[in-house]
Amino acid sequence: MSSSCGNSSNLLGNMNVKSITHSGARLMMTHPLGGFSGGFVSSHRGDDGITAGDAIRWEADENAQGSGKYTKARADRASTSEVVGIVESIEGVNADGSAGPTSLVNVVISGQIKYDIDKLVSATHIDSGTTGSAGGNDVYFLSEVTGGALQNLAPSTPTFIAKPVLQRAVDGDFTAQVVNYIGYQIGGEIVGTRGRGEPKNGVADILDFGGPKNPMFSGDWWDLSKVNWLSINNSDIGYRTGDPTYYTSYTIFGNANFGTRWKVTFKETPKKSDEYLNITTKLANGKVDFSGKVQSINIVTKEAYITTTTTSNLSADQKMFGRSGQYTIATADKIAFALPRVQGTVVNNFVDINGSKRNGRQVKAMFVNRDSSPSSVEDTRVGRTPGEAGTVVSIPDNVEVQEITIRDNFTVQSETHNVKITDLADTIKRMNTDIQACLSKLNISETAGKNITNKT
Repeated sequence: MSSSCGNSSNLLGNMNVKSITHSGARLMMTHPLGGFSGGFVSSHRGDDGITAGDAIRWEADENAQGSGKYTKARADRASTSEVVGIVESIEGVNADGSAGPTSLVNVVISGQIKYDIDKLVSATHIDSGTTGSAGGNDVYFLSEVTGGALQNLAPSTPTFIAKPVLQRAVDGDFTAQVVNYIGYQIGGEIVGTRGRGEPKNGVADILDFGGPKNPMFSGDWWDLSKVNWLSINNSDIGYRTGDPTYYTSYTIFGNANFGTRWKVTFKETPKKSDEYLNITTKLANGKVDFSGKVQSINIVTKEAYITTTTTSNLSADQKMFGRSGQYTIATADKIAFALPRVQGTVVNNFVDINGSKRNGRQVKAMFVNRDSSPSSVEDTRVGRTPGEAGTVVSIPDNVEVQEITIRDNFTVQSETHNVKITDLADTIKRMNTDIQACLSKLNISETAGKNITNKT
């Protein structure tokens, strides 16, 4: 029978083959640059602007239902680690990086992305940065330190969020895939507080004999006979990734200003000749309101670091007056504060076993709580307190588990019976050996030791 017969059961069809290489299988959205926190393109990583490569989230306005802005995500807590997508490119921006009438941000929500691989961070603050994730630098996680950044290792600090959002996968112009997996909290739900006994910002008399174990060398106690600057956020001068911040403790001082450091960005280029000199703001009647000393000036970024003991604040569009010119503030942020100083020390005479006098320096020292995670300029602008440091696992008084395995020593101590067993497994093993010997002599079959095995 011919295959062309009308009642033939042979099925004829066409096969269509289409290459999907470089097709860019992805889900995208575009949004005006003005709808992002800062409303401008970042000049450097860590500022308030947005740039290609940033992982972003939506932050709702608590005072206006249904409104808010996109901002950089960060894995320091659950509320800041929800990721909408990753910025691929920004179009129609003014020359100074500000939003123009047609500026749009292109965000990849899922799928292939043209990502600048040089922006990926090696998480050297976690380890050497060479191991990567899952055996190699392929999956990248939301950074817990720098907003919007992606790093090759998941955070390791309890309460932080492990959030994989990007996988490297080269396909023509596309360099990676936005995966946006569900994150999880490091330490799970059993994370608690450190429970150490030092008081918040407590002051104590400490004897300093110069030894390496002196409490003031631990980073928690600070010698008040010296000038101590503590970073409020990670925008402080000289701040290194992974260093602690002390925003929580700073809020306790209130208006008791023993010294603050500001980071100010000007609209004009500041003159280097104003460095190390006084700079002020004035009220409408010409009276000086803010007075400080310029610690350093960067003419490229138009930034200046200013120290002061005045309690007046700085804000955008204020005029500042230096010896070499007048400048308009673009942004101003408190970035560090100084601890109070106690002038003078007490030298105590101590006597050794031979009766010879030995001097010891007695100083006032302050214990200052670190933040649980490094705070950013964004945190300190909106008054979000990151919380105190020292997060560890906290175990309740009574624990019930189905099964537990101890790989090493297990210590048992009882105050009631005045006994302490430092190696429970060894004690049980010896008791079992003695029991077996007794059972053998009494000609009684063994029952108690059947679950005890010797590992060689």
